[in-house]
Amino acid sequence: IARVLREAHRVLRPGGLMVFSSHNANYLPAIIDRFRFRIHPSLRETLRSLKWSCVFWAKNGLLQYRLPLASGRVHDGTHSFRSSALHYVRPDVGVAELRRLGMVDIACAGNESHDFVPGDEPSLLQDSNPWIYYMSRKPGRA
Repeated sequence: IARVLREAHRVLRPGGLMVFSSHNANYLPAIIDRFRFRIHPSLRETLRSLKWSCVFWAKNGLLQYRLPLASGRVHDGTHSFRSSALHYVRPDVGVAELRRLGMVDIACAGNESHDFVPGDEPSLLQDSNPWIYYMSRKPGRA
């Protein structure tokens, strides 16, 4: 994420607004739970659960040892695991990267939120929305 944000920062005009979204690493427990093996009344559904649990852990081998994840690539089942891994970032890590670039007026919102909150809002540490939207401004005049 750092390289992408550095490039966006480089081409952004002084005073320009940068808005982007990221998959939220705090949402990973819900994804892991979705692929947890479960026994169902139906043999077919039980076997289906076993299949997807095995695929998930085959694609994400050491994920359980990296939790809680600050930032990293995860195969989350998108397109039945046919797509490449997606990058997940914890909101405080995304905010810290924006600060490192010198961005100001940093604000965040979850995809289920109605309002942006300041980047230093303590509740962001626990925000479990699937996506986080970031908004910040490059210092200077346009």
